[in-house]
Amino acid sequence: MLLVAITAGLATTVPRSPALPCPSTTTLGPPMKLSRPKPFVPPAYADEAERRARAAALTAAGDPRGRFMTVQLDLALRGPEASAETYDLACEELRLLVRHKARWLAEAGLAGEDGLTWFRGAPERLTLTGQRFLQVGPAVLRSLSPRALDLSAHDEPVIAALAGCPEAARLEELDLRFLSATEAEALAGSPYLGGLRVLEVSFDADGARVLGESTAFARLEELHCASLPFDGVDFALLARAPWFRRLRVLRLDAAVDGAAIVQALASAPHPPQLRSLQLAFNALRTDSIERLAAWPGLATVEDLSLQDSDLVDEDVRVLLASPHLRCLTSLALGPDRLTSETVRTLAGWPGLPGLCSLYLDEGESTRGVSYVPALCATKSFGDFRRLFLRDHLSVAGLDALQAWPPLAGFDTLQLWSGANDPRGDDDSAALAALGRSPYLSSLVSLELVFMQIDAADGLAALLACPSLRKLERLVIRQSGVLDDVTAVIAAWPFASTLETLVIEHGEIGEAGAEAIAASPWLSNLRCLSLAQNEIDAPGAIALAASPHLRKLEVLDVNGNPIGDEGGKALAQAFAKPPVRFLDLRRCDLSTVARDAIVDALPADGPHLSVDSDAGTEQGMSSPMSPRGAGTVSFGSWGYLAYSDSYARRRGAVRCS
Repeated sequence: MLLVAITAGLATTVPRSPALPCPSTTTLGPPMKLSRPKPFVPPAYADEAERRARAAALTAAGDPRGRFMTVQLDLALRGPEASAETYDLACEELRLLVRHKARWLAEAGLAGEDGLTWFRGAPERLTLTGQRFLQVGPAVLRSLSPRALDLSAHDEPVIAALAGCPEAARLEELDLRFLSATEAEALAGSPYLGGLRVLEVSFDADGARVLGESTAFARLEELHCASLPFDGVDFALLARAPWFRRLRVLRLDAAVDGAAIVQALASAPHPPQLRSLQLAFNALRTDSIERLAAWPGLATVEDLSLQDSDLVDEDVRVLLASPHLRCLTSLALGPDRLTSETVRTLAGWPGLPGLCSLYLDEGESTRGVSYVPALCATKSFGDFRRLFLRDHLSVAGLDALQAWPPLAGFDTLQLWSGANDPRGDDDSAALAALGRSPYLSSLVSLELVFMQIDAADGLAALLACPSLRKLERLVIRQSGVLDDVTAVIAAWPFASTLETLVIEHGEIGEAGAEAIAASPWLSNLRCLSLAQNEIDAPGAIALAASPHLRKLEVLDVNGNPIGDEGGKALAQAFAKPPVRFLDLRRCDLSTVARDAIVDALPADGPHLSVDSDAGTEQGMSSPMSPRGAGTVSFGSWGYLAYSDSYARRRGAVRCS
């Protein structure tokens, strides 16, 4: 599968951006993905000066909300690339939330809940169950004024209450999932929802007719629908609605009759000027693609997704021949019945240089045939900087890749081998083949996932590649890594350029930890994650005593049985600057040892993540321990995903 994905938004607590997985949690990415950076333009917010003044007033009054608002305002103006400054702000944001979130929620009438996120210092998205909304909804909306409301778990009384709620007039985004005809009538008849800009909902044919006749959504810009259980005739009624022509984003996933809906969309008398059109998981016929390609409405579309829509190579050729794709910057296709011919078609498409995001899902690779040879048969494949492959990465495939001249232009390479469960094959020979490449001189980030590195010689051959000398980030996840493989990394002289080393879900044990601790080549590391590697207390003590890990800012050893002795040693060694984040969750710490570690945390110490007490709800924040001066989160709530250079925050370029 081929994908080029770039995200230019900023990493903050913006609910519209998907949360990133923790470093110890792996989500399958595409078989093939390409990416090139997109220049970041700081957003211009009309109320910036007003919010800054409000933040200053709160700070002057001694209210921590002022500093929290300032931090989020600063984060909102930063680009997607991680930096030490961004990481410092992110950590401060987290510390403020850990210390004050429970009180802020209680003051808003949401004691014991965790369904609120903030953006630029203001409440952004509120998630409530239907029953909870009936109890506190109007009061909470009045006190918080969130921009978005998620009521995906609801029934008819809830929608009726929402429709009659004056406090809902400030909402801009509403997530309701499926609506019955009665609920659609209540929603369409509400005098308070005219300010909605985003609506995520699904409905039946009767609901489509009701909403199609409504004039209530005068400001609606985005409509997200999934599993629409009706045909093109009913969708045509919806497409005639006065508000439909003002849409800028339309997402219609997994419709019962996707082909008929595409026909109705292409036949709409007043087509919307869409920026994004998402038609994933629809069974689209060739005639549907022909209608779509001929539709003038594509002329404004920048983001087009046709994933899992039963396409064949000819459909892609017809689509790319459209004269209306002049604004396209993001394209998602496959897996369907595509073959390597689609890769060749894309390589010769004149619109390829204009893309920032190209995603070609599995296709042939599901049958054991790789896209890699077709990719490497092209002389160029656009001006991309990042390449991600998840496929059956054979020796022949990586041998073809290593000899591909355009590889010299990539700074990021991510290799996923097989599917969710690691294959039984040893990928060491494939890595050795890649190590013969003369085109790795620009590579600064290498990630190996599910690569089954059973033998150290394969990785050693790759690291011995003469052109691989600038690597700053090495990530190996769920790849059967043993202590001898870790020893190869520790003994690699050019590991001195590494700032981030992530080895997770392996079996490096005590010997692997000791090899890392003893390596003088790893003295420039700033981020080290060794989660779930069967490291015991002696291994943790070796890490704590290492004279080479004194530049670490992030240390993650969660999921290792280091016990009280190992935990105390790490906390004593790394609970002070420059360390900013220390993760000791699931490390077999006793309550006594955990409390002792918390007690000893200095005021300028890192954010510490530890397990909650038995019976404490996971995912909820706990207030800062009165015994410790630093910042502590219990359970998983306070975890900050960081494993790329410093913090990979929401809005940063996603690599999985």
